[in-house]
Amino acid sequence: MILRPYLRPMLAALVTCAVLLPAAMAMAAPVILKADAIKAAADGHTLDLNGRAHATQGALLIRGDNMIVTLAPGAKPDQGRVESGGITGIEASGWVHVMIRDQVTADGQWVRYDPAAHSLTMGDSVTLWQDGATSKGSKLTLDTQTGKADLSGESGSTKGDALPPPWINERAK
Repeated sequence: MILRPYLRPMLAALVTCAVLLPAAMAMAAPVILKADAIKAAADGHTLDLNGRAHATQGALLIRGDNMIVTLAPGAKPDQGRVESGGITGIEASGWVHVMIRDQVTADGQWVRYDPAAHSLTMGDSVTLWQDGATSKGSKLTLDTQTGKADLSGESGSTKGDALPPPWINERAK
């Protein structure tokens, strides 16, 4: 295909927008919280979720027996919904399950999710399932913006792409 000289800058700008826009949209997804019991801590900056706790942001689902959600200053949860930027961290413990797009799932004993840093870390006896393959390790680190994953354990580590980004703005099933 031959491009006329005046079309090249327009095409370059369009490609740049197509790459940057999904990453920016990924930050816009609200976080939906569910649990048997949700209680605001006295400090007003954390929520305690107990019993079948769920946190969903786009295509990311985090489940745990117990969950602590740290709110950004001024964040106002509305019936379990917190707008983008309203959560600075999520920590879940007990039996923890993470699912992305029904394609990647992982189980462990704890998880920490930092939406601003695009970082999800799971620990202690992590089992990761993807594309019919199972991997085990002691720690899983996932960059939710790039999809890069690192599963480490006693015998070494495995690095790779968990999923092509951006998936955080998609709906979890």
